[in-house]
Amino acid sequence: MFGIGLPELLLILALALIVLGPDKLPQLARQIAGYMGKLKRASEELKSQLDIESLEKDIKQGTEARSESGWSDLVDGDSLSERKAEDGPKISKDEDSP
Repeated sequence: MFGIGLPELLLILALALIVLGPDKLPQLARQIAGYMGKLKRASEELKSQLDIESLEKDIKQGTEARSESGWSDLVDGDSLSERKAEDGPKISKDEDSP
């Protein structure tokens, strides 16, 4: 935690107790805890927003790459399946009439 060890932390708390007194120290601790909570929530919100923007950017790049390669295989049908159908056995209408 900020490179402060236990002896340094105890010294800071002792000085705060001497300077502020036993009445104001709990108030200060609550205030600091409140500010730390607000800071944590703000950082989590910022991280969440950045994650959403990163995801939107990835999706946009994916659709741009897809549009550069062309959407014709989705619009006109899969060209691979068309080739497979053309390579398959030929069936005339006369042979397979019900």
